[in-house]
Amino acid sequence: MKQSGSVKVDKSVKPIHYKLRTAPKLEIGGNYFVSFGSHKAIPCILKEIHTDTPQLRVSVEMSDGVSYLYADELGLTPEEAVINEVTS
Repeated sequence: MKQSGSVKVDKSVKPIHYKLRTAPKLEIGGNYFVSFGSHKAIPCILKEIHTDTPQLRVSVEMSDGVSYLYADELGLTPEEAVINEVTS
């Protein structure tokens, strides 16, 4: 994914195990960050909350389009996004 507009996060901030992640308070139109690795956080806007799946999923708009993520992969800050880093 395109990294334009990404924020570099200090390497002392470490991702946690996916079972330990918690979702931030979700608000449609709210500003969040998401990290796909390399200690970079990408700003995004929450577009939709999908409640029709067992685990809460969201749609976010980034500079390169829309992505579908688990709600607990978002962060309110770049550091929180790295802590909740997206896993495959």
